[in-house]
Amino acid sequence: AARQRSFAMAAAALVRILAELFLFLALALLSELARCIATRRGSVGFASKLRVCTLVCSWYSVSITLTLFNKWIMSSWRDGAMDYPIFYTMTHMVMKGCFAFTHLACVRRKALPKTSPRIVVGAAFIGAFTAADVAASNLSFVYISVSFFVMLKSASLVFILAVGTLTCIERCTVRILFAVVVISGGIFIASYGEADFNPLGFALVLMSEVFAALRWVVTQMVLHGGKLDSMQAVFYMAPASATTLVPFVATL
Repeated sequence: AARQRSFAMAAAALVRILAELFLFLALALLSELARCIATRRGSVGFASKLRVCTLVCSWYSVSITLTLFNKWIMSSWRDGAMDYPIFYTMTHMVMKGCFAFTHLACVRRKALPKTSPRIVVGAAFIGAFTAADVAASNLSFVYISVSFFVMLKSASLVFILAVGTLTCIERCTVRILFAVVVISGGIFIASYGEADFNPLGFALVLMSEVFAALRWVVTQMVLHGGKLDSMQAVFYMAPASATTLVPFVATL
């Protein structure tokens, strides 16, 4: 009976996750349909705005679904005494590399462009920071709720601005500083009112935001204006991402 109840709860959770996915995909399809109609009628400006709407809905469908699925996986493993989110994250990084290689080899069917050692080393650093960011985020799901995680993750803009300003990549203006103060105040209020506040989960999310900020700053410094596109960058980053997590998988 307990096993059947657990299976029913897992099935219900998956149904809710898929329902959210189909909702955003439907919104993306509606936006794309409206964009096609606007393009045929000659409304180029409105069509370009609808294209942005389509991309945003598509991104939300993937991002939110992945967040909810990761939380479900972490909660199920936690209850089932199979607590290995680091290994789960490492397999995620390996699969990213496999998918990128498959796309480059089977779809594009072109040799990888010659890149300088600086680009390759930079991609490796980006991969390491990406692995640390995702691993810390997945670990935090063991201790905090999804809603609290999303609220804390909005602070990534604060860390990106801070690291970008320190490295002289981003210029800090009064308008941007005001936005950062507003975001920080909202996060403080959300954290203060969280009923199930967990210091370890809170610290893990903040660590993931620091790694995310480092990742985006290094991306701007190394890959901006280079010869790598997004799929090639994923291919070069995946080995470093997986290798970074191997010591933690072996020890945790």
